[in-house]
Amino acid sequence: MYLKAGKKGDSEACNCAALLIERDNPVGAVDLYKRALELDERNTEAMVNMALLYYNKRDEQEWHLEAIQMMRRAALLGNKQAIEYLQDRGLFITLNNFVDPMEVSAAQTIAKATETGMMDSM
Repeated sequence: MYLKAGKKGDSEACNCAALLIERDNPVGAVDLYKRALELDERNTEAMVNMALLYYNKRDEQEWHLEAIQMMRRAALLGNKQAIEYLQDRGLFITLNNFVDPMEVSAAQTIAKATETGMMDSM
């Protein structure tokens, strides 16, 4: 049902379909999250879900950096879950004062995430 609605252009349906398949098919879930964001670039639920999937299913630092950037974008758009995740891990202080992954090296960002427990708890 969600897949059919997603194919017809429903961003939230793509997000829901991705949630349903991400455990067994994480690659397919990422494709659906990306489709959700193509349909609605402000779908913060898809951003948060994709960021969490990147943390939970990928070990490479570049995926973790991408997840931080996606979580930051969702927070800037007002997603409360993203704000809480970033605040809890010391990566977010105010809307105007982030540890910005674009301004520091990936290694520094990952070190900060590891230091604050973000890498272990996600």
